[in-house]
Amino acid sequence: MHKILSVICALCALYMVMSPASPQYDYVIKNGKVIDGMGNGWFRADVGIQDDRIVTLGRIDDTGNAIVIDATGKFVTPGFVDMHSHGERRILDDRTVQNLVTQGMTTIVGGNCGDSPLDMKAFFREFETKGAAVNLGVLVGHNTIRREVMGNVGREPTPAELSKMKRLVERAMKAGALGFSTGLKYQPGVYSKTDEVIELAKVAAQYGGFYATHLRDEGIRLFESMNEAIEIGEKAGLPVQMSHHKAVGADMWGQTRTSLAIMEAARLKGVDVTTDLHPYPATYTTCTILFPPWAIEGTFEEIKTRLTDPTIRKRAVEGIVYNIIHDRGANDISNIMIALYEPDPSLEGLNMREVLNLKGIYPTKENCAELLIDMYLKGGANVVFHCLSEDDIRHIMQHSLSMYCSDAGIVTVGVGKPHPRHYGNFPRILALHVRDRKDLKLEFAIHKMTAFPAVRMGAFDRGIISVDKCADIVIFDLNRIQDHATFANPHQYSEGIEYVMVNGHITVDHGKITGELPGRVIYGPGKTPGSSNGQTDGMTDND
Repeated sequence: MHKILSVICALCALYMVMSPASPQYDYVIKNGKVIDGMGNGWFRADVGIQDDRIVTLGRIDDTGNAIVIDATGKFVTPGFVDMHSHGERRILDDRTVQNLVTQGMTTIVGGNCGDSPLDMKAFFREFETKGAAVNLGVLVGHNTIRREVMGNVGREPTPAELSKMKRLVERAMKAGALGFSTGLKYQPGVYSKTDEVIELAKVAAQYGGFYATHLRDEGIRLFESMNEAIEIGEKAGLPVQMSHHKAVGADMWGQTRTSLAIMEAARLKGVDVTTDLHPYPATYTTCTILFPPWAIEGTFEEIKTRLTDPTIRKRAVEGIVYNIIHDRGANDISNIMIALYEPDPSLEGLNMREVLNLKGIYPTKENCAELLIDMYLKGGANVVFHCLSEDDIRHIMQHSLSMYCSDAGIVTVGVGKPHPRHYGNFPRILALHVRDRKDLKLEFAIHKMTAFPAVRMGAFDRGIISVDKCADIVIFDLNRIQDHATFANPHQYSEGIEYVMVNGHITVDHGKITGELPGRVIYGPGKTPGSSNGQTDGMTDND
């Protein structure tokens, strides 16, 4: 009998060794309707998470010691990937990024519109040391590099200057930048020619990067600017991401069918072109986007001297008036709203017609231009421009080449009147365009804010709910999801996002910020060994 028991025990031990161990979960999400991010219809499944990965997708009966999240009646999707963000500007100081994570964001792409950290290696090192509530990938910005090498000047670079700019792009790509971005509407990129951008984009292409561009013009020269971006991608040999696609100004409303057809034609030629957008009929940037570029070239003192000369100022006013009529003003100064003006916060939230009336100035376009110049000289203002068509937005959102973004940064609650996209972007898409208007199928919209942008940025292990993928997950109630931020009262969080998980850690729990900082750097394919530590990158102070 003793021998029989010994044999049985030995067989049991052997079975336990040979049998695969049951997964040990940290979290199990049960009873949810899973949307995998690939455009497939939702399905019911449990999701088992261990460490930073999804390890089981299916029925889970034995949850062990896992924390169980009941997602009954809710959708379980990949975390939202913001293809066009400016969150990197403040993320080292405000790491909980509350206005972003409460929208369901788990990954953001920064360095857009040509503006990025100059020392990418140092930036990534500090990010990794401090942590943040979202994952972050960063593009290297043309404006940042051009300003470092040439200042704010309106001329072509010398061969030596171009060479130094190329080395700076290379340094950033080796540090792990995702690609190269331009803001050809802004200083100093506005002064560059296409050939300069091509040469710099070629460097990013050598390291597997892509090209993201705020086009040279999004108004009456939209098509010309799009063709320039396509030429840059084709000649430099890298994919093109046309940022926050729009048709600015009343002159251009209804022209997005043509603009999207331009992208389709480029793809037929073999140029990998895609785009992104946010769902609001207004833009947000500095007041100087209305100024003619020549007026704000050089140092601030040079600009001040120029704009206080009566003859030159008159020319500048004429240029601003032209842009009020044909570009961001959409031919009405009431469309220009002051969002942030530190010299006089009482003007924040007022449009320029209201501001002029308040000051006792007759509200003409010329007087609006004069006042904007004065405001710039006193420190500048951030402005919301109501200059887009809802029909155009809907058309772009429904197109297969578009993905969704916020174009938002990190804001401080109660400061200024920022664009409501800073708080409500992704919930607005789901509430307004999916649930209420039914412009979009839910699974289609989720694809455009998860897997599609994740693939474009090269984060192939994110944006998808599948076994072995990163556990970046959002759980939301489609019946409750709602953006509350408005242009008049933007500092309002959205609701309906129940849980947000980043790398297997909960950053939003029952709609509340947890303070967890599990975000990681999403490095580009060109990252070289030693690029995130103290080793040299080949540049010297004399380069």
